[in-house]
Amino acid sequence: MATSWLKRINLQMATLLCVVSLPANAIMMRHDTGYTRYLASESEYPAVFPLLEDERSKTCVATLIAARWAITAAHCIEQVGMDVKDDTLSHPVQINKQSHTVTRVHFHPQWPGQARPLNSAGEVDLALLYLDRSVAEVAPIPLYQGDAEQGREMSFVGWGYAGFGSSGQRFNDGRLRRAANRVDEAADRLHFYFDDPAGPASAALPLEGIPGLGDSGGPALVLEQGEWQLAGIAVGEIDRGQRWGRYGARVVYERIGQHIDWVRQIIR
Repeated sequence: MATSWLKRINLQMATLLCVVSLPANAIMMRHDTGYTRYLASESEYPAVFPLLEDERSKTCVATLIAARWAITAAHCIEQVGMDVKDDTLSHPVQINKQSHTVTRVHFHPQWPGQARPLNSAGEVDLALLYLDRSVAEVAPIPLYQGDAEQGREMSFVGWGYAGFGSSGQRFNDGRLRRAANRVDEAADRLHFYFDDPAGPASAALPLEGIPGLGDSGGPALVLEQGEWQLAGIAVGEIDRGQRWGRYGARVVYERIGQHIDWVRQIIR
């Protein structure tokens, strides 16, 4: 592998379209590839970290993008219990085995304050996190600034529960996993389709997968000019019928390239 940088369920109906914010499952995998091939080492992804940990589960994910700044999904802030109304915000996190504290949160100006159906016009589910001090010996992941995501292969990582596209069955062993997928649609957001390897004319990748419950805020990483760059942030799954977490499901990521100016304005 190249140098390392690599969703409470809120179910809402919009006609026949269900949208689920991604609150404590990790990677949903192919059923026929081999369980161990999806396992990853945390040392491969030092700039990617969970926002909340207990004995076994890790909920919501953030990515270091500057020495004292990380980015995640805005709906994760409430999900993990950060009280942003308190001027003395002090939320502990572990980044590459180093203890840090989130002291400020900056929501995207188009975040409405709570999750709505993912097809709501104008909503941007992003938040920037300011840390108490610079993170030592961890290189931040650069932001993808292009607009050529359509059809590109990207990588995901996540902790907690895992499962298989054939059954949706979930289990929790607390281990980090990775998966890959291609961008099916690049518009205001990035859409990824969980392709069934047994389907006709299947285009499933060897490590085809999607993030699951608990992986909100996690990165979609694209290899650009020899380095991993942050192209998307996981915000939810579009579920048609019984496809949630199974083959045929679609997951949605905020498209980082659409929000570069906002990020630069905050972290400059």
